[in-house]
Amino acid sequence: MPTSNETLIFLHLPKVGGMTLDQILERRYPRERMFTFDGREPRRALERFQAIPEPERARLRLVRGHVAFGIHTALPTPSAYITYLRNPVERVISQFYYAKSSPDHYLYARLKRDGTSLYEYAAQQLTPEILNQQTSALAGIETQTWEIETTRASLEAAKQHLQTHFRVVGVTEQFDTGLLLIQRAFGWTMPLYLRENTTAEKPPAAQIDPRARALIAELNALDIELYAFARELFDAQCRAYGSTLQSDLARFRQWNARYQQFVGPVRRWRHKFARAAI
Repeated sequence: MPTSNETLIFLHLPKVGGMTLDQILERRYPRERMFTFDGREPRRALERFQAIPEPERARLRLVRGHVAFGIHTALPTPSAYITYLRNPVERVISQFYYAKSSPDHYLYARLKRDGTSLYEYAAQQLTPEILNQQTSALAGIETQTWEIETTRASLEAAKQHLQTHFRVVGVTEQFDTGLLLIQRAFGWTMPLYLRENTTAEKPPAAQIDPRARALIAELNALDIELYAFARELFDAQCRAYGSTLQSDLARFRQWNARYQQFVGPVRRWRHKFARAAI
């Protein structure tokens, strides 16, 4: 269970389902007690965080966003990390189709202009985000620059950090189970949610170019090893949860289906109304 002065750090890796977890966190922490790292301007966000006077940083109870491991060293209070990891090949595929379908993404114009395929996206290495990004972030390496190379030493550091600093390590493929682990670790009420930021234009798995899959796997060999390690930690956490995990999971999904049935239409109506008012 968390202590009253503990700060939760959600290390949000891109395209792992983090936006969905964000909405859950927003209902549990006052806005004035949280700080969010914006992935679009990581350096500016870090500068803003470092500029916060220490007494104000001590009042923070949630730090979240696209930030590398190590931010806890700037907090004057005890802290605990949580994160989700995703199958690295699937993560990069989702990342590509998200960039290609999102006009506000920094690669959108280039991908549309050049008609870039998934294979070309990987082969041309258009962004460092497709190169072992999960290892980089968890090792404490900033991924917004090409100058830093992710190595096996980075992988070992990432593994060590997951073991020693993360209260819960989830995997996207078992998202709801991860939520139950977090719920128990932090004493939450039932963490109901609506799924956020899904990639609508991603084709079925059978239509993905196998050459692209193979190349992405080659480029993310460290992430693949890290993901396997994270799954071992996740499985151990599931065993530690106890024999009620599957029944608790079934009950949670039943309640969450009702939540989505009743809250989802209201949320979509509000979004439509807000867009119409612009």
